[in-house]
Amino acid sequence: MSLCVFEIHHPLLTRARVDINENIYDDQDTLNEKFSFKLRLHSKTNIAIWFWPWGITPYFRINNHLINYGIMGVKQYDHQISFDIEKNWLDFYRDNLIQSRIDSQFQEKEFDQKLYESSIGYNVNHDTLISKIKKKIDE
Repeated sequence: MSLCVFEIHHPLLTRARVDINENIYDDQDTLNEKFSFKLRLHSKTNIAIWFWPWGITPYFRINNHLINYGIMGVKQYDHQISFDIEKNWLDFYRDNLIQSRIDSQFQEKEFDQKLYESSIGYNVNHDTLISKIKKKIDE
């Protein structure tokens, strides 16, 4: 089980409602820019966050991580954001973020190890570089 804090923020935000698996979970109609709620995740959960006024695009955070809608698989409408989430959401988000970087950098190009290390850097051993940096610091 994983406790998550969800937050949306927009300067014009005045009201928000959360539906969890199509059941109303929270509804607040006197907001001033921010709305947040906590939820303990057990299994795959569908969350729909309705917001007023319609037509805004609120910033969205989970546990203080600013979320990219596309990477997280958030469906954005003019009146709500909707997404599925599981307790291992951060692993899912990280994997999608890394894959999107790989896809954007190496879409139709020959694989370049230096470019991969500088732009992706994930799962790359940097012991030699770290040793050189430490040696420079100690000089």
